[in-house]
Amino acid sequence: MKKAVKYLLVVAGVIGFIFGIWWFGFRESGLMQTRVLSSAGAQYQLSLPGVMNPAPQLNDNASLQYADADAELYVVIIDDSKDKITSFGLDYDLDTYMKIASRNIDSVGVFVNAKKEINNLPVLQTTIIRKQGGNETTYSLTCVESEKFFYQILLWTPTTRLESNRETMEAIIASFSE
Repeated sequence: MKKAVKYLLVVAGVIGFIFGIWWFGFRESGLMQTRVLSSAGAQYQLSLPGVMNPAPQLNDNASLQYADADAELYVVIIDDSKDKITSFGLDYDLDTYMKIASRNIDSVGVFVNAKKEINNLPVLQTTIIRKQGGNETTYSLTCVESEKFFYQILLWTPTTRLESNRETMEAIIASFSE
């Protein structure tokens, strides 16, 4: 009996070790699918690199906030209900929403918006470069319009890290779906 217990413990240990290596490797190199149900009622999903971690201190209005501190890459999503916007007597379209969102990042710049579509939803995208205290940060702002919501997908990184983060940033944006 003692031999069987030892055998089971060894097998369980080996299985646990293999699972731990697999999980750590998946978390480090794979993608994690995030599904969000915001307090405003928005439901969306996004794929993020497994190395990103929740970062609730980035933006008080965001329904999703993640960071990869090593890569210096940050992502937030802000969702705004169209019903709430119209309840204030406002009538936004995607262009107006994009103007307001970009002005929140940089109030003086002139931005060129690219019209695109992500998973059958119309989007506008722009890049904003902001300099503060000698440090330059590149922001990628994507505004998405769905039937009931507007979304801001905002990613940023120091401009010196942009090229190494560009592919990841584009993949995160392209994975957005409602």
